[in-house]
Amino acid sequence: MSSVLEEQTVTALDGDGAAAGLQRGTTEAASARISVVMPLFDKAPFVEAAIRSTLDNGPGVFEVIVIDDGSRDNSAEVVAAIDDPRIKLIRKANGGVSSARNVGLDHARGDWVAFLDADDFWLPGYVEALQTLIARYPRCGMVATRYVLQDDEGRRAGSPGASHFDEGVTLQIDDFYAAMAEGHFCCTCSVAIRRDVIREARLRFPTGEQLGEDLDVTFRAGEFAPVGLDPRPLVVYRDSNLGLRLSRTVTRKLLIPVFERLDARLASGKFPAALRAGAEHYLRNHLKYLIYYAVENGRRPEGWQLLCHRLIARRPRTMVQMALALILPAAALSFLRKLKDRRS
Repeated sequence: MSSVLEEQTVTALDGDGAAAGLQRGTTEAASARISVVMPLFDKAPFVEAAIRSTLDNGPGVFEVIVIDDGSRDNSAEVVAAIDDPRIKLIRKANGGVSSARNVGLDHARGDWVAFLDADDFWLPGYVEALQTLIARYPRCGMVATRYVLQDDEGRRAGSPGASHFDEGVTLQIDDFYAAMAEGHFCCTCSVAIRRDVIREARLRFPTGEQLGEDLDVTFRAGEFAPVGLDPRPLVVYRDSNLGLRLSRTVTRKLLIPVFERLDARLASGKFPAALRAGAEHYLRNHLKYLIYYAVENGRRPEGWQLLCHRLIARRPRTMVQMALALILPAAALSFLRKLKDRRS
């Protein structure tokens, strides 16, 4: 579980999920300048709402850098029509979301860099929450809030990673992966990273990848310095049926590159010692999930290969559990997992 060096009380959310305000006590909000990096590709119906959710979020947003990645619709024209000097529109040939975000990193001039996709949006109070975290936890290299998922019909699901955080307190997380192993409490669109951390850790989004590429930056930022968290869900992530998700995307390899790189860093012997146990726990959980996925999606041979991974093999009980999962019929395994989820 994550280490908490300091806790501060915050107020609850209102009925719509927006922030009702922070109880700062003796800690005043920071005046850090926040650059927003927004990749854009064919999101004309959503991009204005995304931008306005940043501009209308109170003081602190220094600039909104929108990188149009060769949109084929009128997305760039929608952005250009918004009258605000903080908006910087950059047009480039299509190169993928990572290349667009990297262009944004190159142009950012704020003290902190926040990220927002053009079809997602921030709820009122998000920037205030970031500013308070920045002031309250000066050792942190990344600050974040939780987020909620919204489907194509506008229905919002529960916030991921909700079970192990009290929405009434902010906290400093020293063991990033131990906290992530309990549930993904943040996403790229709900974090801000100190710009000097981006420079010193040489953070870049990996190009040429379409699944999990954004995790690479949050992983490395979490390895570099502690993370400040306001556990309220203050970002809305549109979980479109058209989105890329492992559960509905056929991947060439089950262990996608971002997790391969984490695995390689753990195996290199150069991984931060204080984070190793948490990172191994997190990756082991992911490997178990992939084995279940392999059974339920007709990819058992790949599941048997994952069974031999050192993080599974060194734990006999886990290895037996996963071997049994690989033997069971897919329908039986799905039933047992759903039963376990209902009980928990």
